[in-house]
Amino acid sequence: SFRNMAGIARVCQACLRPRVSQFSLVPTGRAGFATCAFTVPSRGSTPEQTLFVAGLNEGKFFGQDSAEETLKLVERVAQHSPEYTLLFGISDRRLAELEQDNKVKQGRLTPSRDLEGRLHCEMIPVLQAGMVDKRPRKHVGRSVFTDQVHVARLLWKNPQEARKVYWAFWRRRHYKDAEARSFWAKYFPVSSYAYFEERAHIIAIRATEHMMALRKQEMNDSTVLVVNNDIYDLVVQHLNDFL
Repeated sequence: SFRNMAGIARVCQACLRPRVSQFSLVPTGRAGFATCAFTVPSRGSTPEQTLFVAGLNEGKFFGQDSAEETLKLVERVAQHSPEYTLLFGISDRRLAELEQDNKVKQGRLTPSRDLEGRLHCEMIPVLQAGMVDKRPRKHVGRSVFTDQVHVARLLWKNPQEARKVYWAFWRRRHYKDAEARSFWAKYFPVSSYAYFEERAHIIAIRATEHMMALRKQEMNDSTVLVVNNDIYDLVVQHLNDFL
């Protein structure tokens, strides 16, 4: 259950004590790229592990908080840790669909113009980079159905928010990424918690469990966690609490 998973994550505090640092791929003076790194120091025979967290803007392929910048991050990680792992903050079903529909051909990534408009299209280049490198790709998000059920339950218990759903539906496309969370949190402070906060919580817990597994196997491989920017800062906050 969600509560049990949180308990498991708290156990991590006894064995994972990371150093958290900002990790930038751009020259000094250009700030704001949503990326940070959690380094778990070596202890005895157990080597160091590093978790990089990258936030992506919806549908963005170039520039700040884009697929391009995350690909640069993955490239640098691969140079120093060829046995890296990719984690994606989406459901297992969605990750399987993305892999099935976006096979790499002749070792080349699909041009961004052919990906525009697809759900989670900004993650596809990073996913394909992992395919080319033959690296593990895992989901750490929960199912969309679970999100829907939890939000619906809170709306049912809070009719004052349920009355505004139709109004908000026609305005949702005006807000993306961090602005989207601000919009929903402003007008749906109770029910939006299930969609944003709980998603981030689950992702952070599962990423922590992954780091624990590496620690137990005494592996020094790096990991890159890719999430959408609507919950990037929440994920980082929870990782700070758990690790």
